[in-house]
Amino acid sequence: MRLTMKRLFIVLVVLSKMVYAQILFTVDMQPDTVVEGELFSFTLYALEGDEQQLSFDGVLPSWLTLTDINVERTVGTVELVAGTGMASFIPQGLPAVDVPLYYPQKMDILPNGEIVITDAHNHGVHKVGLDGLLFTIAGTGTPGFSGDGGPAIDAKVWAPFGLTHDNNGNIYFTNVYRIRKIDTDGIITTFAGDGTPGYSGDGGPASSAKINMLYGDITVDDYGNIYFCDTDNFRVRKIDTDGIITTIAGNGTLGYSGDGGPATEAQISHGYGIDTDTDGNVYFMDGWPNYYIRKIDVSSGIISSLYESNGGVGLTVDDNMNFYYTNMSGDVVYKIDSEGSYSVIAGDGNCGFDGDGGDASQSVICRPHDVDIDDVGNIYIVDLGNGRIRKIDTDNNINTIAGNGEIIPYDESGNPLETSFGHPNAVVLDDSNNYYVADAGFNAVRIIHQSSGLIETIAGTIGLEWGSSPDGTPANEAIIGGVRCLTFDNSGQLFFTEPWTYKVRYIDQDGILYTYAGSGEEGNSGDGGDALNASLGESHGIDFGPDGSLYFASNIQDPADDAWYGYLKKVSP
Repeated sequence: MRLTMKRLFIVLVVLSKMVYAQILFTVDMQPDTVVEGELFSFTLYALEGDEQQLSFDGVLPSWLTLTDINVERTVGTVELVAGTGMASFIPQGLPAVDVPLYYPQKMDILPNGEIVITDAHNHGVHKVGLDGLLFTIAGTGTPGFSGDGGPAIDAKVWAPFGLTHDNNGNIYFTNVYRIRKIDTDGIITTFAGDGTPGYSGDGGPASSAKINMLYGDITVDDYGNIYFCDTDNFRVRKIDTDGIITTIAGNGTLGYSGDGGPATEAQISHGYGIDTDTDGNVYFMDGWPNYYIRKIDVSSGIISSLYESNGGVGLTVDDNMNFYYTNMSGDVVYKIDSEGSYSVIAGDGNCGFDGDGGDASQSVICRPHDVDIDDVGNIYIVDLGNGRIRKIDTDNNINTIAGNGEIIPYDESGNPLETSFGHPNAVVLDDSNNYYVADAGFNAVRIIHQSSGLIETIAGTIGLEWGSSPDGTPANEAIIGGVRCLTFDNSGQLFFTEPWTYKVRYIDQDGILYTYAGSGEEGNSGDGGDALNASLGESHGIDFGPDGSLYFASNIQDPADDAWYGYLKKVSP
């Protein structure tokens, strides 16, 4: 059976706060025992700290065995075993071009020419001064939520994303189901959202409302009204100068409809970039699968679609009604002039880094995420895949103004508690209780040795560079592509999914890297034949069945309808 959905992941992913001390928890099972083929669920309740809880539901397949889980309200302990909670948090006061940025998402240009950046995986908000030096203005590098009413530099923030400022110099950024504000004295407060996903509060104070946005952008018009894409509520919302929140577009149903009618009755998709013009009209990037730049007329409340924007994410509009947007998947930045003509202003369609000091139209960028323009016509790009902010001047020359393109983990082969992880996605233990971590952000597999307590990299070269080194390469010298999930076979060989290269790979007992499934071509073919010749999608969850067969998920987008299809694949021994 083929399941139509945006993504199908056969893997359980837990997102929780980084733990810095022992925290007691209890486990509730429903039912008390797990029966093959029947639905079961369990919830973890923290007994100390922030009273966090996590709930899961599933059906136990015939080849999966759960161990030591048939318990009710059993008290255990969660301990931090690796990671500082920081993905290489950055030094202060250095030239911005010498500082590593880790997944910079959005930027904003202040009236005085200073640049503010949300650095998502460094869990901070930074400012680049007119002298070119970079300082953090919010966040400690530790993911979390704290600090309201105090200095923003002492507050915890988690993966800040959208970013804007008002005419009074206050800075606003989105922060996991919240919008937070940094005032001109550097004090941080929560401006909107209570930190839990949902949809409520229209007509009341924004600080009491529920919002459901992790990735939507935010903007302020010339009158001080704030607009943001409430991404997973499929709405655009407004906070007026009295702090009252309302919905101005979207009826909450994913879809594409409503042009020429009231914006609040229209169907929209995941909104990303958002901006306003000098008249206060609102423009937003209606993202996957719609990919249109849409307009909300502020006087009439009517919605219309202006331009197609395949792959569009970031969006800005200048005073002459030229639109600029980033095509993240296409590795280019487009300009749409006031006559509706498209042109590429940066990028050649290939993910890479090149061109500083030259013509921007001949440059190479990678996964551009945001674009902005200042009062004199300089264009700024968040070159996310390169960890840089780049500027196109009025002579069309491009240069890096922030970010050095490098992310250097702390203390490699040292104390795991002092080591940075890029984006740890999975962990597995071997028979000696050594921990193996899939670090997708650093494109590496890392081991924490039980005997010594030290950490080292066993596959990948640690960094943003990704690819697929040939079979027979020593794993610790190889370049790999976005490792996601891990498992061992009965002989002790470590298998992992490499979704960005459409392969499943393994490391033999001599530390040599080989491919187990996938030709490296994206697709869904080869069933019944040699696994090495099969074309796969993005590979994710992985495990062995009792007969030695390897199971994994393969997710692929069908170009005919842009829908994502998930397949559970089996490789027989």
